[in-house]
Amino acid sequence: MKTIGLIGGMSWESSAVYYQIVNQRVQAHLGGVHSAQTLLYSVDFGEIARLQHAGNWAQLAELLVDAAHRLERGGADFLVLCTNTMHKLADHLEQHSPLPLLHIADATAAAIRQRGQRKAGLLGTRFTMEQDFLRGRLAQHQLDVLIPDEQDRSIIHNVIYEELVKGIIREESRREYVRIIGQLTAAGAEGIILGCTEIGLLVTPSTPTPCCLTPLCCTPSRPPPWPWPMPTPTPGTGLPSRLLNAFYPRPLLTPTTMPQLFRFFSTGLLLLSLGLAACNQQPRNDSAAAAASPATYFQSQEEGVQDGGVKVIPISTPKGTFNVWTKRFGNNPTMKVLLLNGGPGATHEYFECMENFLPKEGIEFIYYDQLGCGNSDNPKDTSMWSLPRYVEEVEQVRKTLNLSKDNFYLLGHSWGGILAAEYAFKYQQNLKGLIISNMMMSCPDYGRYADEVLAKQMKPEVLAEIRQIEAKKDFSNPRYMQLLEPNFYAQHLCRIVPNPSP
Repeated sequence: MKTIGLIGGMSWESSAVYYQIVNQRVQAHLGGVHSAQTLLYSVDFGEIARLQHAGNWAQLAELLVDAAHRLERGGADFLVLCTNTMHKLADHLEQHSPLPLLHIADATAAAIRQRGQRKAGLLGTRFTMEQDFLRGRLAQHQLDVLIPDEQDRSIIHNVIYEELVKGIIREESRREYVRIIGQLTAAGAEGIILGCTEIGLLVTPSTPTPCCLTPLCCTPSRPPPWPWPMPTPTPGTGLPSRLLNAFYPRPLLTPTTMPQLFRFFSTGLLLLSLGLAACNQQPRNDSAAAAASPATYFQSQEEGVQDGGVKVIPISTPKGTFNVWTKRFGNNPTMKVLLLNGGPGATHEYFECMENFLPKEGIEFIYYDQLGCGNSDNPKDTSMWSLPRYVEEVEQVRKTLNLSKDNFYLLGHSWGGILAAEYAFKYQQNLKGLIISNMMMSCPDYGRYADEVLAKQMKPEVLAEIRQIEAKKDFSNPRYMQLLEPNFYAQHLCRIVPNPSP
């Protein structure tokens, strides 16, 4: 388990929230009475507040770096700043700290963008709202950040320092915050970032604001939706991009289904990442190592007729029962990877290169042709091609193959990445790990990227002819693939000439 180095005390009210949530996340992931392995260095907030208002950020930077070194000597593996405002010094800390830093703005931006939002209101201390250290980092993610006017910024700031950091909750202050949130909403904010942890003590999920929903990742009572080992972050990079891409597959509600806006708790978003980081991969025990050895890896699990690991699984659907094809390769009772192909409509065949790599690591893997693909049945009823039905299909496959939270890893590539994320969203309790390969978490966003970026790299006359064929829906026209293969697939799918087989 990774040891989390918390730089807290700014204020201790918010540090308590960090400590509580990260332990809840770890316990939800590991079960039982597990808790996070943490070191907390708590500063005197009286001194911090005095230096902040005096503008002595150089001395504050020295205090943070000193705290980082103390945590490093204590055995911490990475740092978290239990404060939004002090992220003003995040760049300095990343450059001078002996440990990597998880940056709160990157997690927040990823969640907002995955919800399809581009404009957010920001509440926080005057430093956070007016200066560029948080807004600028959010802008790097192509987000437009709105802040209250001068008078309302003073109200927000004063309530934080004069009330919330002292644990004082006043109803009149809550009403002022609700009013200010309403004004940001009217100005076009699609969500509100509560950019100071203490604000969550005042504006709670029960507060009657336009932002009436706490995102899943901020709900301590729910387990983290993607319990897989997190790679160690590196200084200056924030959260690993592949982790962020997989964290937030969709909003719980959308502006279409609910006109109210979302509240984005930047603290909670970071803590979800933090909880998973603490649950980094455990050292392998003797039984796991034995399971990966050649003697046991190629040991057959089959009785009776030997079919080379092939298993045809009946799948119940609203349209009847159909068969899907699977094939197991290798034997490792603690690590079984189910492969979800892309397309939709491709087959397992392009995963066959795995046979050159995974056996060396003792990883058991399972080929699987989804319904309508490859060796599986291909019903012609297009009403069956829905994401929720495919999620239930994966769950039926899991049950039949006896995969469990103790050994079940799900790898989704391309379209399979969307399917894997949706499965994890509903059935995270069954997973030991989740791997998303080469897929962003929004098909509409990918479509826009393909149209607005990739397609425009083709010659205009080629693109025009492709568009004509697509407009006629004449996809069986041989000319269509004759145009796509050299001009699109060879550029963005596989640049090896000639293409390898399969």
